Amino acid sequence: MSSGRDEASARGRARVTHGDLLLTLAAAAYIALVAAIELFGLGLSPAELGSSPDTLVRGEVWHLLTSSLLVDGEVPLLQVALLAAVTTAVILRHGPRVWWAAALLGHVGSALLAYAAIGIAITLGNDAADLISDDWDYGVSCVMAAQFGVLFAGAVLRMRRAGRRDPLDLLFVAAACVALAAWLATIDWYGIEHPLAFAIGIAVLGVAERRAGAARTAAPRCA
Repeated sequence: MSSGRDEASARGRARVTHGDLLLTLAAAAYIALVAAIELFGLGLSPAELGSSPDTLVRGEVWHLLTSSLLVDGEVPLLQVALLAAVTTAVILRHGPRVWWAAALLGHVGSALLAYAAIGIAITLGNDAADLISDDWDYGVSCVMAAQFGVLFAGAVLRMRRAGRRDPLDLLFVAAACVALAAWLATIDWYGIEHPLAFAIGIAVLGVAERRAGAARTAAPRCA
């Protein structure tokens, strides 16, 4: 009976490992596609991939996802490199499932919250919000902001549990704070997505840690 349970447990670990590998490769493919679009264009532009409150109202919800394939800013390749570095750190520390949850919820969730704020402002008669409601909203920065939130929360939790300040944890906290400060300094109607994505990343890590803790607690009862 015990050997049967051991075999089932081994198969379960193999499935998890295989799934994590696929998710890691998918994350790498995403970053490679972003880099390829930036380097070669591939005939894609904000008009094809970008989102906005107006496109959402028209029902073009897929733009909430495709808008994460473009880079917005003056140093796009540096952003891609930074995204790759942050992605590597999150996957190594917290796994690809956390990365994907933070990436999707951070990018899409922050956009929906920002668009809702714009919609409310338009309803209240704010002309500035009305003017930008059809501007293209795109970029990898909210995916990155969510990952910084994950690293920040993870580092703080590790230091609290260990009762000491590990240099790598301090580095992650400092880097996350610098990035958040830079986003807050340039905040606008779409810019509010960055702190929102950062907060979503923190929340994702918190949920993942609670689930992991519950699984560890339940494991002895399943033996």
